[in-house]
This record gives sequence, C-alpha cells and structure tokens, in this order.
Amino acid sequence: MGYKRIFVFLFISFLALVSALSIKNFIHKNEPDSTPSVLLVNDTSLHYHWGCFLKSAVIKENLETYGYHVDSLQTSLLYRIKAAPNIAENYNNTSILSNFSKENPQLIEKIKNSKFVVINAEGTLHGMSNQVTSIFYIAYISKVFFGKPVHIINASLFPNDFFLTQNSEEKKFYDFVLEKVDSIAFRDSYSYNLFSNFHKKAVLAFDLIPLYIKKHFAQETIKSTEKRVVISGSANLFFLQSRLEDFYNYIVYLHQKGYSITFLVGGLSKGAYDDQKIIDFFLEKSPLSGFSVITASSPEEWLTTIKKASFVVIGRQSICIAAHSLKVPYICFNSNTPKIEAFFNELNNEQPVISLEDPHFLEKLIHTTENLEKNPPQFADSEGMRLLIERAKKNFSFLSNPN
Repeated sequence: MGYKRIFVFLFISFLALVSALSIKNFIHKNEPDSTPSVLLVNDTSLHYHWGCFLKSAVIKENLETYGYHVDSLQTSLLYRIKAAPNIAENYNNTSILSNFSKENPQLIEKIKNSKFVVINAEGTLHGMSNQVTSIFYIAYISKVFFGKPVHIINASLFPNDFFLTQNSEEKKFYDFVLEKVDSIAFRDSYSYNLFSNFHKKAVLAFDLIPLYIKKHFAQETIKSTEKRVVISGSANLFFLQSRLEDFYNYIVYLHQKGYSITFLVGGLSKGAYDDQKIIDFFLEKSPLSGFSVITASSPEEWLTTIKKASFVVIGRQSICIAAHSLKVPYICFNSNTPKIEAFFNELNNEQPVISLEDPHFLEKLIHTTENLEKNPPQFADSEGMRLLIERAKKNFSFLSNPN
C-alpha cells in the first residue's frame, strides 16, 4: 500500500507540473510581442516594378537591423483610404478624424500600436492626388493626435508636379504638413532646395537602390558581349501617341544597327501597368525582329538584365540609378516629375534628359545614341560611388534617435 500511495502522489505531482507548464506556456504565447513596431507607410514591395521593391526592401532591412518589427501599409492600400481631408483647414478637425477613424479602423490601430511612423516618399508625393493627401493626413494625425514621431525618407517632393514653384497653394499645403514631421531625408537637391525652410530637420540623402546593389547583388561574374539594348517606359510615355510612334521607330533603328532589343518589366506583383500598354502598342505594329520582353521574376534577374545591356534607354528613375550603379551607359527621357533631371543634377551629368514634349524626340534619341557609341560615358570611380552610398545611408540618420 505504501508503494501505491507514493506512486499516486508522484503521478498527481506530475499532472500538476504539466498543468502549470501548460498554463505558463499559454500565458507566454498570448503575451504581446515585446519587439517595438514601426509603421512603414507606402511600402512599395508589391507595387509597380522591381526598382520599387528594392527600396522598400532596404528600408525594412535597416529598420529590422535596429530591432524593430515593420508593420506595412502597402502602396495599393493607400488608394483605398477613405475620408481623408484634402485641405489643410480640416486637418485639425476632430470630427473629421472621428469619421476617418471609423472608415479606416485597421490603419488607426496600426498607428496606435507603432513606436514611430516612417513614410517612404519615393516619387509618390507630387501634386495633390488622393494618394498624396492620404499620406500627408496619416503623417499629420500620427504626430498631432497620436503623438508618434514621423520620419519622411527617400523623398522627392514636387507640389506642382514638373514645376519647382516656391509660391503656390500646393507648396503651402506641403509646408503645412512638413512643419509637423520630425525629420525629412531628401533624395535629390531639387526637392531639398525647394523646401529650404526645413533644412534644420532635413538631410540631403540619395536614392536607396545603390545600397541594395552593394549588399545583395554580386555583379562581378556577369559578362556579356551581345549587342543588346534594354528599354523601358515612363510614367507618361503611354499618353503621348506620337512619342510611342517615335519610340517604335527608334527600336527599328536600333535593330538596323545590329542590336537586339529587350523591353524590361516585372515586379513582385503585377509590375507597371503602363509598361504593358506600351508593349501591347508595339506588338500591334508590324512584327519587330530582334524585339523581346523580359518579365523579370526576381530583383536579381532585373538587375542582371540591366547589367548585361550595351546600354539602356528609359524614362524610369529607378532603372537610371540602377544602370549608373552598375556602370551601364544609359539614355533617359523625362518622367512625370523632374526626378530624372534631379538625378542627373546630382551627378553633374551634362547629357540632356530628352523631353517627351520635344517634337524632335526621335531625332534627339538617335543623335544621343550615336554620341554614346562614339564617346562611352565615364562612370564615377569607387570614391564617387562611395559618396553616393554614404548619402543613401543618410535616409536612416533618424534611427540613431528615432524619438
């Protein structure tokens, strides 16, 4: 009997221990994660093309390196935000905030749960679109109503789209919001100088693509002797029918010179919708010999395609910067803001950005191509690239004191 009592006692003790451990484990699993959360507004990982993906990847990587959990607001979700006011007079209205909170409850929870808010400005903040006013309202309420530090990074800011206007209602609106944020990292001197009133809390940084290439892309083993030109569109090429005709004729010209031509597209999600429209236009014309489309399935394939090119002809800033970082010659035409001109200005590049509004667009493309073939460009030496990379790192200067 003594042994039975001992056995029963030990068995009951064992059950009690298992029960205690189970309860402790349950409580531990349901405790909130102690990792501080950061809200990344305008996460471009899924949006547009691989260049956008690279930049958000760099942002997340740097935030996570500092020990933060990144809670993203994807770019596509910005289009679905409801009830954001579009005039500054309504930003401090608590009734409007109450209505905005009811329409966007998950966003409000993301703001409340974050330690601070990071806005990836990219080329998104230009003009006065709903996307712009939504981002700015998020910045404003995060700081003013919820007391969260707000940092704008990777920023090209053009209130009047293509015009660098100091005095306009749009510029005043941008100023109104920027007065509230804690820091701004501009990626170009055009924007930096346009908002000179905020230099005390601003840094002149650079685009983030060189940081990704330096850390994640092994380009030394990539070689190609093929005569290949990589092309892509721009944010406004598709809307100019005569320029599309010119671009088509330019491809015919390149083929006659012995080049094969690759139209580069692709992204983590669907890629740039306007690029596909341009491709459809080309495919509806007479068959183009030597013309192909590469839909890059990864950042590495996207960068490798650029690296293997004899030169690239594009109206996308991301590909311009990637080509420059990879030391691939490039010819650029303008986008929907002066961001490409601003990029050229950063490099003291005397080659003109060819304007889509120029009636002699095709002739200038051909002329610039012939000059490039005769006089290949001299790229920045290792010191020049190091300086650009150091500027790009300044996007994260606030992390030394995010509060």
